[in-house]
Amino acid sequence: MEEIIGSDEYGDSEIDQQNLSIFSRLVTLWLDDLPNLKSIYKRALPFPSLKKIHVIRCPNLRKLPLNSNSATNTLKEIEGHLTWWEELEWEDDNLKRIFTPYFKEEY
Repeated sequence: MEEIIGSDEYGDSEIDQQNLSIFSRLVTLWLDDLPNLKSIYKRALPFPSLKKIHVIRCPNLRKLPLNSNSATNTLKEIEGHLTWWEELEWEDDNLKRIFTPYFKEEY
């Protein structure tokens, strides 16, 4: 699996903005042993209930679908390997600063 929420051949998402409420009750995003995973979603997603993100053995996942409004009031922890965290790509340095306090290294 390379994408969790993919795009069709024209770059359109398989879900539209109105259907993003499917994540409204998601508390934990647990991704483990997905070596081919490159993307969760191409844009930031609203996660109003998200408390934990766990990413282990997903070396090709370089970006999280987060922005400054994504789960900042509920998020408690982002767990993963330090090398993965250091190689994550962010829209800007401010976004990385927002989420860095939540990072916990998984050994």
